[in-house]
Amino acid sequence: MAKVAASFVALVVSLFAASTAHAEIFNACGVKETKDGFVALRDKPSPSARLVTRMKAGEVLVIDKTRKGNGLVRSGKWFRAAHYPGEAMPNPGDPGFKDVKRGWVHTDLVDDCG
Repeated sequence: MAKVAASFVALVVSLFAASTAHAEIFNACGVKETKDGFVALRDKPSPSARLVTRMKAGEVLVIDKTRKGNGLVRSGKWFRAAHYPGEAMPNPGDPGFKDVKRGWVHTDLVDDCG
């Protein structure tokens, strides 16, 4: 499972990584394993905000980048992100794009990015 997740992260990163010479901030990250079996994606950066979806360990989420692309969109200890439960994040207009969920995830629940 970990090997499949790592391969999937590598695939997503290759789709989103720019081919520039400067340091790149990778925004495709894994979802950490938790005691209750899921990580919440919320509609606002708060633990009491409405639940958008439950993400499973090993799934990939894409953290939004700032407009200038030199950082990740944060609010305190929360990242703004997109999640799709399939094998690859669909592009706008692709089948499945309507199933991409957007919201906020606590930084402590985000696994390796790369």
